Amino acid sequence: MFPMRVLVVDDDEAGRYLVVSILKAEGHVAVEAVDGIDALEKARADVPDVVITDILMPRMDGYQLAREWKIDPQLSMVPLIFLTASYTDPADEKFAVELGADGFLSKPVDSDTLVRALETVMSDVSYDAVHRPTDMSEVEVLQEYSDRVVHKLEQKLADLERANSMLESAMDALSREAESRGVLVTELNAEVSRRQAREIELQQERDFSQRIVETLDVFIVATDLDRRITLFSPGAERISGHASDAVVGRDYLELFAPPEDSERRRDLDQALMASGGTQRLTNQWVMRSGEQRVFDWSATILRDVDAEPAGVIRFGIDVTDRAVRGATERVMGVVDLAVLTDSPLGDVLDLTCAHAADEYGFAAVWTALLGDGELDVTAAAGPVAPSLGDAFAKDSDMICPLGDVSVLSQPVRFTMSHEGIPAPWAAFALEHEVQSAAVVPIRVHGQVIGIMGVVAHSAHGLDGGYLQALESLADRLGVAILYSHAREQLALQSAALESAANAIVITDLSGRVTWVNNAFAAMTGYTLDQVVGQELLGEGAGYREPRYREAWSRLERGEVWRGEVTNRTREGTEYTEDVTIAPVKDASGAPSHAVIVKQDVSDRVRLERLKSDFVAMVSHELRTPLTTIIGYADLLSAGGGTLDAARVSSATESIRAGGQRMKAIVEQLLEVTQIQAEGVEVQTAPFDIGHLVTEIAQSVSRTDRHRLQLDVPDDLPIIEIDARRISHALSNIIENAVKYSPEGGAITVAVHDLGDSLVISVADEGVGMSDEELPRLFQAFSQQDMSSTRSFGGIGMGLFVAYQFVAAHGGEITVRSRKNHGSTFEIRLPTSRP
Repeated sequence: MFPMRVLVVDDDEAGRYLVVSILKAEGHVAVEAVDGIDALEKARADVPDVVITDILMPRMDGYQLAREWKIDPQLSMVPLIFLTASYTDPADEKFAVELGADGFLSKPVDSDTLVRALETVMSDVSYDAVHRPTDMSEVEVLQEYSDRVVHKLEQKLADLERANSMLESAMDALSREAESRGVLVTELNAEVSRRQAREIELQQERDFSQRIVETLDVFIVATDLDRRITLFSPGAERISGHASDAVVGRDYLELFAPPEDSERRRDLDQALMASGGTQRLTNQWVMRSGEQRVFDWSATILRDVDAEPAGVIRFGIDVTDRAVRGATERVMGVVDLAVLTDSPLGDVLDLTCAHAADEYGFAAVWTALLGDGELDVTAAAGPVAPSLGDAFAKDSDMICPLGDVSVLSQPVRFTMSHEGIPAPWAAFALEHEVQSAAVVPIRVHGQVIGIMGVVAHSAHGLDGGYLQALESLADRLGVAILYSHAREQLALQSAALESAANAIVITDLSGRVTWVNNAFAAMTGYTLDQVVGQELLGEGAGYREPRYREAWSRLERGEVWRGEVTNRTREGTEYTEDVTIAPVKDASGAPSHAVIVKQDVSDRVRLERLKSDFVAMVSHELRTPLTTIIGYADLLSAGGGTLDAARVSSATESIRAGGQRMKAIVEQLLEVTQIQAEGVEVQTAPFDIGHLVTEIAQSVSRTDRHRLQLDVPDDLPIIEIDARRISHALSNIIENAVKYSPEGGAITVAVHDLGDSLVISVADEGVGMSDEELPRLFQAFSQQDMSSTRSFGGIGMGLFVAYQFVAAHGGEITVRSRKNHGSTFEIRLPTSRP
């Protein structure tokens, strides 16, 4: 092993000399120190390679040295080995390891053991990976340190008792056996020497423990069986504000227990005495100023020489700040959970007030928010909250005792004797025994939107960290309120999207669907569950949109794509959609999602096509008679007096017929326009529907190519109708049947009495219609064939007019048809007009 510079720390000169000698014999350089303080000074002046230290030493012992050593940036990387004759328990070694020790040896130690320990430490622990202290809080370190010291004191007392026992045995043996007196005297002298050495060691440890008690900020108090204070540490004096002389001999409960908790404390003391062990608990103690502080206590029974209980010693650590932080975290946890579960804002504020009053022990907690410039109390909780609410209702100025809430820049704490407190507040405080209060602003984006108010029974009830805790809680409420408002806004936006008439699809940048609205399901036939997660541009079954691939390259560049696409529903029905695909950009400006807005424009496309076809159709229908009129007019003009009377008469008749045809078309157009603009007005009168049907069927123009079959009962009831309108509707339907029926086809007209209605049916054996053609059959200007080369004339208004006239009577027209098998139209009229 290479030569090392070793720092040897021990207050025992002989023990130090032995270790130094062993090290020098091995070729190492040894530097000596008498205690921890001396060791730190020498190490910082010249950093050693390793330190070997005793534990029990004056001024600064080995444990304290280890703590300072491991936090010193200059020394923390130097290995540390404990060598002790006093602290040899496994618990002592465990605590040493927790403090960061790299080795632990017990005295006496031989040279081989010491050398092997050095070799092990230096081989196993490199300079960049020495043993690190366990992550322990200051309180935990002090607690373990106290336990080690107390344990060592107990060991020393036990050793002393054993020594006394041995001495008594020796004296007894000396008196019984005179012949052994010389030997026994020698042994006794040796034992006395050992005892004296032990007493010196014990005194050193007592002095060390006393220094700990005097310097640590730990509340140490001992009481007798009557709860009278017998020991009051300097730390207890500093923390409580009481002098030791003033409290020794007094009942500790009368001094330190809150009045409302005294009885419970007595019960706890009795339970401790009955258990005979150690008790750990957390409770509040009242300081000399009246402030209540929270302590973690370890209470242990003190026993006399007969092992009988003689009192209790308590070690207390002030954990007020930690307790307040814990309470605040629990209240904030309730607030966060309420917000995350989308609770209404009123419920969030109610929960906040209720848990804050319970966790902090306040008399009342309330929140008030600004609305129209006025403060309105939104929630309140605590023992005096109902009375406080009544007071607020009588005098709204009490809600914020300090006046204008908008000027509050920070939390304000005050007592009820504070100058400027309104008289109603002072009266309320006197009646309900509250002595202090605080007002904390609630902010959103830096603007005060309300307050959180609290009142406490004690004048010191808001001392310590409570004000800072309330400020943190008010800030969290501000976030909750902001989130609630944002959630409401989001809900409105979501509702708007859900209720939008256009279909909306949201996908990620790869085309995976994340959301669709209700209009999407209505348009496409796909539900939300069937679509979310689908790959829009993928292959296979399910919702797919391969037509959008062209748009996706533009989307990835951050551009908007618009177009018109022919698509199909889930059931296979074809429709036309107007599509806009726009990118949604993230904070960096890069596209992250896509919003697809789809509008079904099938009706618009169909209407445009219908308009185009209608113009062509009307042009054709008008052009035919117009051509006849112009042709015959030119013939008459060119022929002059050379035409005979028969040809002039024929030409004149053709011109008149063409004009009549054009007039009929114009009148039909005007009639449809009037119906669309004003609706249909009917003037009804009692009428024999059977006579009307028979007359219309026989009067409709037909050739010998068609056979008319009538099935009209004689006993049909008289009903209220507008005979002119029904005649027109029936004529249009029968004319259609004649027009679309082949030569020799039968036209069947029948009437059926169903009691509450009469059904007039017109059946033909004509060309029929497909299922796709039926939905637009009764639309204006719609025909089965609207091309300019169609086989049948007309401008597609007859069935529209018929439908409107029948509907005006409270009836309806239905149709059944098969392609190339004919059609059956049914006019259903109510027997009593609604």
